[in-house]
Amino acid sequence: FQSLYCRVAINLGTTAEAQRALPVDQRLAAIGNGTVDPDMDELLFQMGRYLLIACSRSGTLPANLQGLWNDRNNPPWHADYHSNINVQMNYWLAESANLAECHTPLFDLLTASLVPFRKATKLAYGDDIRGFTIRTSHNPFGGMGWKWNLPASAWYAQHFWEHYAFGGDKKYLETVAYPYLKEVCQYWEDHLKALPDGQLVAPNGWSPEHGDTEDGVSYDQQIIWDLFTNTLEAAEALGTDAEYRKVLSGMRDRLAGPQIGRWGQLQEWMADKDDPKDQHRHISHMFAVYPGRQISLSKTPEFAKAAAVSLEARGFGTVVGWANAWKTALWARLLDAESAYTYYHKEVSANAYPNLWNGCWPGRVFQIDGNFGITAGAIEMFVQSHAGEIHLLPALPKAWATGSVKGLRARGGFEVDIQWKDGELVLATLHSRPGTECTVRYRGKTLHMNIKAGGKSELNEKDLAQLAVDPPKLPRVLVVGDSISMNYHEAAKAALVGTADYYRVEGNGGPSDRGVSNMRLWLGDYTAKGLQWDVIQFNHGLHDLKQSHDKTTDTWGAYQVAIDDYKKNLEKEIVMMKQTGATLIWCSTTPVPNSNPGQYARRKDEDLVFNRAAMEVISRYPEIQINDLNGVVRGSDVFDNWRKGNNVHFKDQEKAVLGKAVADAVVQALKSQDAGPDPD
Repeated sequence: FQSLYCRVAINLGTTAEAQRALPVDQRLAAIGNGTVDPDMDELLFQMGRYLLIACSRSGTLPANLQGLWNDRNNPPWHADYHSNINVQMNYWLAESANLAECHTPLFDLLTASLVPFRKATKLAYGDDIRGFTIRTSHNPFGGMGWKWNLPASAWYAQHFWEHYAFGGDKKYLETVAYPYLKEVCQYWEDHLKALPDGQLVAPNGWSPEHGDTEDGVSYDQQIIWDLFTNTLEAAEALGTDAEYRKVLSGMRDRLAGPQIGRWGQLQEWMADKDDPKDQHRHISHMFAVYPGRQISLSKTPEFAKAAAVSLEARGFGTVVGWANAWKTALWARLLDAESAYTYYHKEVSANAYPNLWNGCWPGRVFQIDGNFGITAGAIEMFVQSHAGEIHLLPALPKAWATGSVKGLRARGGFEVDIQWKDGELVLATLHSRPGTECTVRYRGKTLHMNIKAGGKSELNEKDLAQLAVDPPKLPRVLVVGDSISMNYHEAAKAALVGTADYYRVEGNGGPSDRGVSNMRLWLGDYTAKGLQWDVIQFNHGLHDLKQSHDKTTDTWGAYQVAIDDYKKNLEKEIVMMKQTGATLIWCSTTPVPNSNPGQYARRKDEDLVFNRAAMEVISRYPEIQINDLNGVVRGSDVFDNWRKGNNVHFKDQEKAVLGKAVADAVVQALKSQDAGPDPD
């Protein structure tokens, strides 16, 4: 026990002797009335670690809703495994709190349950379905309870990945984690549904315990994105499945992504129907912020701000312990230290029993997940490592102005010890088990470090003062486009390294009417410092020109977007994009062959019709530059894929040519900015 428990030490200050002398129930009541008690904050932090050590060890079952501590023949929720937040929260702290060994019982149970999970999945979805999923609750014997929780197996897969991300054990990744991740991916390969515009959505999903069953629920979409991302990184780390990685990457790019709704919120459903007065305990559409990594202030600031709007709307009044724990972690990821501490403090003052067990509803039922989740949330206030950096004291609250913590783990095989005084970091020590490079971030400054295997590096006050300020921002480029822009994305981005920061819209930009609906979202908060757009390349057409085609009579129906509507949509988009002050580039639609008959077919050379229509609009704006990718394709012998059949997409060599053409157009646009306006 001691070998595990003593790995982490924490000091958040000293409680007054009079407060320490009180019985625990009176201490908790005093905290609720405003008494400062840092010793109790420390005790709650270590309580989560103590409980996990006590109830989740090698060769045992994983922690259930009550851990090991049940005094009833009919315990709450049958002391089962609930897969829609609870079991996952039980293990959020395992890696970062330096208890990786305590994580393995979860993997053991899940791999041992694969046969009944597969059988139940085939019974529900047919013999042709690959992979597996599970219901909302399950037990140690392979039995499952109520309502399918379709992304649950993908959420469990995150735990398999995190164990590798923190520890770096390639053998474990190859033999245990990757097979599990890949099999869950296969389920979603077979189960995802394509919308008419090409986006992929999870059908018949459910935001846990909240709302109706419908397609494209944010909870589902975010977890599937996380699954695909983790699986891609796992395959890359192993150097395996190169062709499969291309398939999975393409599917990830087509996933319907996060959306911002009418009151600035992160939408819980595809339809913009969130109620700003709804204070439901479940906040499942926040997965992408924590424990996921799809949304962050540094990489997707507009979505992060929308997540904060949704969190604030959920209110600060919940008495559900696990929900408060989750909100602690979420606010920490959003770098809001005081909001994070508000929920940590609430867990101490309002949700803890006198023995510090977490109350799901205080005074009614013990549920252990909140104990584990609150420790994980506190760690996010001290150290974060999900974004490719080790971020020190990202969300330190004023209540913990002076203190220290030793032995926390960061992704990449690092252990971190930190000391701070009056809110300022004074010493940081990083230990590297495998010997890897890392970037350390503190207060907007970064330092690149390379520590030998088994070695350590210390940063004192002098070192910290000399951390490099983030380099000057490169010009920011946004590409608005459909799946063709997904094709050349990597090539264009690589060609612009060191010249511009290249971004493209989330998922498939689709037809022009979707562009009008989503343009404000895609542009984000472009008035904020560092978020201005310098160049925007835009295109629509590949989906607008689709028609229904009856093969029997060889008759073609109306366009998906009528020509006149297409031109009006482009006009509306241009008006919105011009408000950013960016240089605009119109990118012509690439050639299309005849496609298979059906409701959404394409007819050869209709791209020329839509490009002519687009130029009628673009010609009214002489300041808009033109990138004629259609001409690039038609004028080069390199491009033969589209001529051979019904595929509008391109092969690797062709993607590289398109990517270079896009990069060249961006460079030309940037040069025109440097040259200034043409003389009169």
